[in-house]
Amino acid sequence: MMSTHFFSKVVVVTLLLMGTATAQFQQDPNDFGAADTVELVFSLIPDAATHQMNVQIDLWVFSDSNRLVGVSSGYEWDNPNMTLDSAVASPLIQNGFDQFFLFKGNDINLTNADHQFVFNGFLIFKPGILPESQRRLWASYYFTLSNWSVTDSIAVDTVVFNSGSRFRFVGEGNLDYSPYWAGRKVVYDTAFTPPANLVLTPDTLSFSGVEGQANPPSQVLNVNSDGNPLTVSLAESIPWLGVSPSAGTTPLNATVSVSTLGLTAGTYFDSIEVSSSGALNSPQYAY
Repeated sequence: MMSTHFFSKVVVVTLLLMGTATAQFQQDPNDFGAADTVELVFSLIPDAATHQMNVQIDLWVFSDSNRLVGVSSGYEWDNPNMTLDSAVASPLIQNGFDQFFLFKGNDINLTNADHQFVFNGFLIFKPGILPESQRRLWASYYFTLSNWSVTDSIAVDTVVFNSGSRFRFVGEGNLDYSPYWAGRKVVYDTAFTPPANLVLTPDTLSFSGVEGQANPPSQVLNVNSDGNPLTVSLAESIPWLGVSPSAGTTPLNATVSVSTLGLTAGTYFDSIEVSSSGALNSPQYAY
């Protein structure tokens, strides 16, 4: 009698990407179009070389299905040298909402003390914000920097500091929901190239083989950069897992192989460390 023993998943490799969290939103149940979306756009950014110290942030919104009767949202910036000078609502907002607020607590001094601004609006007699198939400008915020160098940055993200800063839209029937927000927005000097990030694909590598028989086929781990090319090193620490080449420049296709010699039936796990001195998110691990 011949018996055969199987390896089930000799090694399972899961690639964990050190990126931003998945953006969350809640669609209006009466909205059968695309998700309503809020975006902050830096339409004027600082330039250390020319001593351009002004910043303009525009609030753009896409809403293609239902009439909006109310909106609330709060935002926060991180650069301590940036001061909000003024803000203006677009004609769309002025014609659609009876009341709208652009400063925290409707106070520009409080806004600058806390580095937080808002966009709030609602209708009383006016028509609200009617749907449109393209995004539209809602408001513009104008800032001045007291100090700026080529390596500085500005980050803006949503923040909740009271009920008026809760990130929500109110549609027909007073149903409130959260529009799509892609996450923290960062801007750099016009001459600055931000550090690149390591990007590993695919999400999962798994191998299975039969005890005493040939090794499972090798697979490819793609190591890339989301910016300029990176010099990378790949390291593993267990005899039955191999990666080649162990160093190179992105984009790099590394061959990952498993040796079943001496392994008994079972499930095995290991990791590959991918590192680069020039990467913002180094190291990354494939588990």
